[in-house]
Amino acid sequence: MAYRMVWIVPNRVLLTTFEGDVTQIELQQLVADIRDRVRSGEAPVYHISNSLNMGKVHLSLKALGDLIKNVSIFAELGAQIDINKPRSLNAFLASVGSQLIRVKSYMVQSLDESVQVVKRVDPALENALWQMPPLAGTEETRIPSAGNQSSAS
Repeated sequence: MAYRMVWIVPNRVLLTTFEGDVTQIELQQLVADIRDRVRSGEAPVYHISNSLNMGKVHLSLKALGDLIKNVSIFAELGAQIDINKPRSLNAFLASVGSQLIRVKSYMVQSLDESVQVVKRVDPALENALWQMPPLAGTEETRIPSAGNQSSAS
């Protein structure tokens, strides 16, 4: 699995975009990366998870529960917004994961919808500077700031 993690509102809104299948080891590394980013942000941090291009998740529900219960990243998390195909296994797993961590979560079908959810939940972000990633297949013309670096696994 590859993923890209960027701040789309510096230190407040984190976007993670996934590509390919996910193993348990990769998921553990991802959770650690998200924890570090959320803790480095300004609470409340909102996490948008774009799973539209995520493949199969090679993980049992028990392993997912164990992983989430052993990670304490969520005190600073204002909400989790999952971009998923409706009625998909990934949407189901995202819903179960959000319930296990007891964080407010929303399921949407596009990045635009996720931005609207964040703005509705936190009106202070309505007029924030949103640094949206380029569309797939286009080159990024903006130079990322130090807090807007991407990660890959």
